[in-house]
Amino acid sequence: QADIWDLNKIAYDTDSPLLSLDEMKGLTVPWMYFGNLFSTFCWHTEDHFLYSVNYMHDGAPKTWYGIPSSSAGKFETALAEWLPARLKEDPDLIYQLVTFISPQYCKSQGVDVFHLVQEPGSYVITFPRAYHAGFSHGWNSAEAVNFATLDWFPFGRAAVERYHTKKAKRGALFSHDLLLWTVAWEGVYED
Repeated sequence: QADIWDLNKIAYDTDSPLLSLDEMKGLTVPWMYFGNLFSTFCWHTEDHFLYSVNYMHDGAPKTWYGIPSSSAGKFETALAEWLPARLKEDPDLIYQLVTFISPQYCKSQGVDVFHLVQEPGSYVITFPRAYHAGFSHGWNSAEAVNFATLDWFPFGRAAVERYHTKKAKRGALFSHDLLLWTVAWEGVYED
């Protein structure tokens, strides 16, 4: 059962919709993260609104703030009201991992914001279209990878549609339609 939490295998689990994708560092192949005092990761969702799992190996704790997908629209509205000129200048700002607005401000705008402190030896899982941000309390090392379950497909479609708007400069990392077709094709012929 220990293999189920091996981040080198989680994206390519035999039931994973991502099984047909080529290896992509940071998406289907884990990345290592090293933090130090006040190292920050700014507000973002995962690429293609995928799930993610983060395991802290060692070191000082890490504070996380999370916004569920049910509040993602309210968060985006709050961000647009906080930085209207900046977002008009650069509509892809939210994809660049450079924006950190106060969780208290978000709460004052009706956004559901949750908080946790990750300790060594623990996992944090983020859900599709769930914004998250945080900072390290000192030196630490962690590992993260994305994964998908079948319930992720509508979120993935929404992400691709967002990437293809007139304002967005960002492109998709893989073909959502091809992935869906592959999963459907294999599902039909596996039984």
